[in-house]
Amino acid sequence: TGLPFERRYRITHADGPIRWIVDRIHPVRGADGAIAWWEGMSFDVTREHETSLALRESESRHERLLQQIPGIAFSLLPGPGREFDYLSPRVQDIVGYPRSLWFEEEGFWIEVIHPADSEAVLMEWARCVEEIAPFRMEYRVIHADGHVVWLRAETLPVPGPDGAVERWQGLWLDITETMEAREE
Repeated sequence: TGLPFERRYRITHADGPIRWIVDRIHPVRGADGAIAWWEGMSFDVTREHETSLALRESESRHERLLQQIPGIAFSLLPGPGREFDYLSPRVQDIVGYPRSLWFEEEGFWIEVIHPADSEAVLMEWARCVEEIAPFRMEYRVIHADGHVVWLRAETLPVPGPDGAVERWQGLWLDITETMEAREE
């Protein structure tokens, strides 16, 4: 086709270890525009390959860990929209709404707060944002199927390099069973 291309492969080094190689190859055209020859370079990308593998394995362990806890880990960007930049997959198991909704609809988390708790939660959140203080509170949300879920929120401000809040990270723990037992 005459287009530059790249190929990745592994070789066994003479000393025994496997090395990952990337060849970057492009055509060299003659005066008539036809391909006269191909030239390229080979790069040993073993370190990059191993780093990428280790990162994928770490991310996989992290996701498995987050699936084990009875809660939802999250990260919110500062500002009026309170946009999520991370939300653990357990959100749908615990509160019933698809993970995508939390990212697509600005302020969606506010909409699911139980109406009787909404004002107190928003007032406390505003205070914490203003004071750059941890947000800790127990409140109810409405599950997608309509039943009540109790959450314990533990949210901390994370400062950026300039000292301003870069994001808010936290955990919503499902404490429904505990609260229902308390009521009984």
